[in-house]
Amino acid sequence: MKLTFYTLAFSILIFSACQSPENKSSDTSNQTTAVKDIEQMTLHKNSIDTLFKNSYERLMIFAKVSDSDTPLAIMNADFPENVEVSFNILKDSLGKIVATFESPSSESGDWNIVYTHYFDSEGKTFAFERQTYFYNSMCTEGLAHEIITNFYNNDFSVLDKKYQLTDEYGKNLHKDSCQFPYDYSYEISENSEDYLSANRILIPH
Repeated sequence: MKLTFYTLAFSILIFSACQSPENKSSDTSNQTTAVKDIEQMTLHKNSIDTLFKNSYERLMIFAKVSDSDTPLAIMNADFPENVEVSFNILKDSLGKIVATFESPSSESGDWNIVYTHYFDSEGKTFAFERQTYFYNSMCTEGLAHEIITNFYNNDFSVLDKKYQLTDEYGKNLHKDSCQFPYDYSYEISENSEDYLSANRILIPH
């Protein structure tokens, strides 16, 4: 009985210590820091999206065709006919890669997917997003639009996940009532070098 009592008393002390004001303060501080990090990452991601829309001259465009493992550099939007995947590589004013936009070709034309990696100043992936527009969802007559966004810390651990599924008018859809005919597997790279290597994209110097 004594052993049981002392064991219980020790467990209560440990639990109380874990619930002490200092630990609660530390947890709150960590949560606040994480929220601020995610807010800053979101702003950074939005600035890159704006840069992509307004800086076409900073894009390098590549296309993987069916008879080659190495994507071809595309000039003047002159795409070959047998493209399997297209890649847009975005650089900032310093020449650093800040994002890659990857879009596989849909033979049926029923869906359009864009996988986007966002990189920080060290080339590490701080965000990844998959956007898809697709028909035949069974939960809306027109296009459905799915957005999956992940934010990462320096160790490439997920800090936050966001999910959105809407119809073409922006009305929310219920995921459980939808079908996803395009839901293929995909890889998320830890940094820009790994991404270029995995996709055999050769950037000219």
